[in-house]
Amino acid sequence: MWKFPGAGRGSCGTCGRNGFLFEGKAYAGEDIIKKAKEESSSWFLAQQIQNQMEHTEARVSTRELPSSHHEVPEGWFLCEFDFDWNIGCDTMGGAWVVKNNIGIILEHSRRAFSGVKSRNEAKLQVWLWVLESMQSMKKRKVRFVSTCGDFVEAIERPHLWSALHYEVSEIKKELHAFKAWELRIGSWESVRSVSFIAQSVKSLGLTQSYVAAGHPR
Repeated sequence: MWKFPGAGRGSCGTCGRNGFLFEGKAYAGEDIIKKAKEESSSWFLAQQIQNQMEHTEARVSTRELPSSHHEVPEGWFLCEFDFDWNIGCDTMGGAWVVKNNIGIILEHSRRAFSGVKSRNEAKLQVWLWVLESMQSMKKRKVRFVSTCGDFVEAIERPHLWSALHYEVSEIKKELHAFKAWELRIGSWESVRSVSFIAQSVKSLGLTQSYVAAGHPR
């Protein structure tokens, strides 16, 4: 598993080292042991989530999903993403999964967001994060699949969605960086696995962001 620079800064080793170097703090052995146990518990929870995601994905793949969603031309990548936000809660989870043209998972990621005040803001933040992630990973030809049907339609027919003008303009700025792209609307069933990862931020308190290579195991 690999992470973006800065991910996992809450680990006990980093906190202790930074506190000692920059703040002159020295942590007692009992505190270090307690923090290590907390980190260990979080790690085991993450493994349980990833195992359940794998089993869920296996069940979904047996259903007859539209081939246009999970089959892409050679040289293209399929990026499925989703988010979990509710009214009254300014914290949300987002997740994406990248597959190659034959459906093999190459990378997957989760991120926690805070200070999100509306559903449109939640969608925009997730879209911009996903697009930035794909650019950073050098994915130049991507088919994006999400449940954000209104955003997809607004990007394709902006004259019919004037209320989303700002969101569309911000997303299109990022799309220009790709050599080729497609937007598809997926059902909840088709993005069920990635939805489970996004929900783990709030349902299980897994707020540590990560980017991992390979299939979740």
